[in-house]
Order: sequence, then structure tokens, then C-alpha cells
Amino acid sequence: MTADSDDFAAWMHWIFRFKPSARLLGSACGAMGSGVPSALSAGLRHPDRQVIAFCGDGGFLMTGNELATAVARQLNIKIVISNNQSYGTIRSHRERAFPKRPWGTDLSNPDW
Repeated sequence: MTADSDDFAAWMHWIFRFKPSARLLGSACGAMGSGVPSALSAGLRHPDRQVIAFCGDGGFLMTGNELATAVARQLNIKIVISNNQSYGTIRSHRERAFPKRPWGTDLSNPDW
């Protein structure tokens, strides 16, 4: 399993028990879009295993090239998208710093 470094990624630790080598999580520095590239590396390293990437919709929108690579390499990857139609982490920081002004954090997503 892999995950972006988004607000929702913490629940993975509450629900799933991992061996140290069984997960790739986004960094604490907030690197959006890291879930899918991490899934590619896991899929290339372990082609016999099912890889699941958990991504926010904002981070997922940053991974078009990685999706093309996953298809070209026929990787065994499933992607779960948390579709809240916003850059959620950025929005929460903006709302804290600038109440009622979360400009630039809403997304108009495709129909996943």
C-alpha cells in the first residue's frame, strides 16, 4: 500500500497493520502526488503482488505521466481516490491563517 501525504493518509495506520517493508507513505513535508509514483516503484519491485495506492484528488491530478507508465508496464496497481474536490491540506492551513478565504483550494474534478 502507498499513500499521498494528505490529511486522510493517517487513517491507514489506524486500520492496517504493516510490516516495515510493506508500505510507502508520503513524506511529512507534504509532497502531494507521491502515492501513485510510490505505487509504480512497488509494482516494479514486486510484480507478483497487488499494489494499492491511496490518493487525494489533488495529488492524483498530478500523476498523468505515472498513469501512462503504469499502463505501458502493465503494472498490478489499484488506485483509491479520496474525492473531496479540494486541496484539503492546503485548504485547512489557509482557513487557519486566513479565515473565510480559502481561495485557490477548490477543484473541478472529472467524473472519476
